[in-house]
Amino acid sequence: APLRINGAAVFPRMVWRQCPTYYPTSIAAGINLFLGVSCGDEQEQFTRLAGRAMSTVDAATPGIGGPGLVGWHLPDEADVSVGDPEKLPVPKENGKVTFLTLTDHFSAGAAPGPYGRDIYPGFFAKADIIGFDTYPVEVRCSLEQIDNVFWMQRELIGLTGGKPTFQWIEAGPMEHCRSNLDPTPDVVRAETWLAIAGGARGIGYFPDYWAEDIRTEVRHSNREIVALAPALLAPVAKSSWSLQSPVRVAARRYNGATYVIAVNTSTAPATASFSVQGLSGRKLRVFRDGRVVSPLGDFVSDKLPGLGVAVYMAPPAGW
Repeated sequence: APLRINGAAVFPRMVWRQCPTYYPTSIAAGINLFLGVSCGDEQEQFTRLAGRAMSTVDAATPGIGGPGLVGWHLPDEADVSVGDPEKLPVPKENGKVTFLTLTDHFSAGAAPGPYGRDIYPGFFAKADIIGFDTYPVEVRCSLEQIDNVFWMQRELIGLTGGKPTFQWIEAGPMEHCRSNLDPTPDVVRAETWLAIAGGARGIGYFPDYWAEDIRTEVRHSNREIVALAPALLAPVAKSSWSLQSPVRVAARRYNGATYVIAVNTSTAPATASFSVQGLSGRKLRVFRDGRVVSPLGDFVSDKLPGLGVAVYMAPPAGW
């Protein structure tokens, strides 16, 4: 399900507790939701944003209000930093929502955290939109772990009872790993679209200060998300693809049109081969570069570069 603010479906594009000095460049890069504030207080947050973007305040201070306020955020990585969901505040107000970020320890693909896995149903019950971070390059120290971005997102959706979910994308150095490269623009793009293909209904970028090439990619990806948001928030359409392939695939249908996301998780070129029920030979256009791909019935085959992303669009039947 998508996040709804005052009844309207929203695809949040987030940063965490950013200093207000950086608000203008983040807004220019397509950020539309600021979770909390650093280097200042909530009044400065509201004054500097001036209603140009949404924001939240700490759930421990629910009485604070201002322009663009859509709700609250709970403590970061609360499954590790707090441990007991009963210790979390539970603010409630009509039209407002609560955001929660967890680590990836909820997943069967990660080691259990310090408080085990039995805590997670309690945490899922405490928030309206639930996200996590996994950071293949900067925390797991291996780009080969990038596939977790897709599979853990799907796993989280299966655990949260239909609530909207999101994921944080690594967008800069975090100094956890001794001998690995920092995320490149291609990594940021691939992770962003792997999370969306996995079902994320929101994306956050962390940390919130970016090299210029990363900022450019964040801006480009956010522009695409804005343009495609109604389709990205639409129900999942049936698709099939080989688990032996490094390419991950997901489909959506919106107003009769079909949208297919394909992401190559390998750094080597790969073939995206997939079937979408009801495609029936309709040609697909690739959103970013305008290429046209001709399917064979419901079957599509296309070449993707290493860490390549393609969003294919097919018109409604009869067009």
